[in-house]
Amino acid sequence: MILPLLLMTLAADQAAPAGKLPTPVNADSGNILHAPTRSLRSATAAGVAGLPTVPTSFRFQCSVSPLNGEPTTCLLLDDLAKPATTTAEFEKRAAATAASASPAARVALQRVLFTRVRPTEGATAEVQMIFTESVSAKDVIQLDDAKNSSTMSDIEMDERPDGTILGAYYPASAMKASLQTRVRAKCRVLPDRSLFCRNATLVSPDSGITPAMESDFRNAAYQVLGAVRLSPLTRAGEPVVGRDVDMTIGFAAM
Repeated sequence: MILPLLLMTLAADQAAPAGKLPTPVNADSGNILHAPTRSLRSATAAGVAGLPTVPTSFRFQCSVSPLNGEPTTCLLLDDLAKPATTTAEFEKRAAATAASASPAARVALQRVLFTRVRPTEGATAEVQMIFTESVSAKDVIQLDDAKNSSTMSDIEMDERPDGTILGAYYPASAMKASLQTRVRAKCRVLPDRSLFCRNATLVSPDSGITPAMESDFRNAAYQVLGAVRLSPLTRAGEPVVGRDVDMTIGFAAM
């Protein structure tokens, strides 16, 4: 069980000397709540030169918020490098990762930062976790033109995003500043009626939104729209699979 393990790790951290980090927990299918979507994987690799032609794995040690399961700061674990064991070492190695990581490692890191693990009930300190993410030039998905297109008013959803996932992906800096926007993306309906989305753009964003926030909102939209599954037929009774649908979601600070 991951929850007791995380709680035990936190308890050990509280009893450890100041600056000592707990032993990291592996992020895996048992505790990852929202993995990078196909849309995010494609968008983060698009236009990046020098990506490997075969999938290449990267490992990261990350501090993870126990409140929403968001990785906040990460360092790259090259080859057989061991995790950092103190706060000072972690911060130094995380700064080196930010300054000198390869393009492929940066793509992997983007995806890790948009992964969410299950929150830790009752915890207050950040958890240390190990994430593994693979990157390849083939992650970029190219689609032919759709034969049919629809708007959101044409379709119905069997599964839709809720406030929990919207809250988990609302960019922290934008939420803190009460900045709002809508994000529109063109989404292809896949055979399982989930969506593959691309070309996300901000619609009527607040003026205080920075370029970095814009990128975070676009990536957040790819993750949130990954929670959508459409009903089999449009409101007019036509099959949805294979269509392009213009989807819009709103991020409104409360």
